[in-house]
Amino acid sequence: MQFQKKIFVTLSLVFTASMFINSCTVAPKDAAATSPYTITENAGNIHTVGRSDLTFTVKENGTPKSGLKLEVEAMMDMTTYIHTTPSESTVATDLGNGNYKVTVYYVMSGTTWQLHFHVNGVHQTDHLTVTVGGTMMNKGTLKGITDKIVDPAGSATPVTRTYHIFKSAISAGTPGSDSIDLFLATTESYLGMPAVFSSKILNNEVPSAWTVGTITLSVCNTWDTVNGTCTGWSNLTDNGNGHFTGSALTIANTGMLTFAVHLKVVNSTAGTNEWKTTGGLAGAGTGDGATEFKKINQ
Repeated sequence: MQFQKKIFVTLSLVFTASMFINSCTVAPKDAAATSPYTITENAGNIHTVGRSDLTFTVKENGTPKSGLKLEVEAMMDMTTYIHTTPSESTVATDLGNGNYKVTVYYVMSGTTWQLHFHVNGVHQTDHLTVTVGGTMMNKGTLKGITDKIVDPAGSATPVTRTYHIFKSAISAGTPGSDSIDLFLATTESYLGMPAVFSSKILNNEVPSAWTVGTITLSVCNTWDTVNGTCTGWSNLTDNGNGHFTGSALTIANTGMLTFAVHLKVVNSTAGTNEWKTTGGLAGAGTGDGATEFKKINQ
């Protein structure tokens, strides 16, 4: 799916709006302006920072229609630039009876998110505007140190690659029986935020694209409340699709019902690896997995 690219400048805003429910009908607007399809967002949809499972009803000339290829992509229009957000797939799952489901992982909240639709490859509408609520603590963000990408805003200075860690599912509270499913994605450009897993080729890198080797994505099992650090990590299993899972865990509550994660990614092309950092755009950081971690809401 191709969309007009606008200049993107990096944001570090934190929004704390509550979650919102959106229900509206998309007016078809394809190239021929004669589309028989009407797409309605279901009233139960909740758009929030982090994982959002969204369902839609597609009707053809007023009758629910299954068997279509419905593509949904979320784009945020900030007036002077546009950026997308990660998703497991832009192709929605056909639930039958004209209903379709897609999972989106919103990187930030705001009132100008747009859902773009294609039916069988035909662009159906310019956008459906929705409000995304929630808090940035619903996800974790870690950055590269030497791991940098070409600046999509056009400057000659590379910027550090951003990794997004989303809670896909969690069951915590029973020591030794906790389970978790995290979704890992990265910003390659502001119109591309793919899932990350071993063997994935990452693009837009400086100096060149590289293949991901072993990924260490871990959750904290033992939290030192005195020193505010994790003293016991459990590595999650890379499922090869951006999802990392673990079971029989004791996920430590790091305060205010949060848990801690840290991330190391091997660049198998260059034969290097680094712990991703909280150090920010300058790439500052200790490179130490014991101190470089991020807290996420349980």
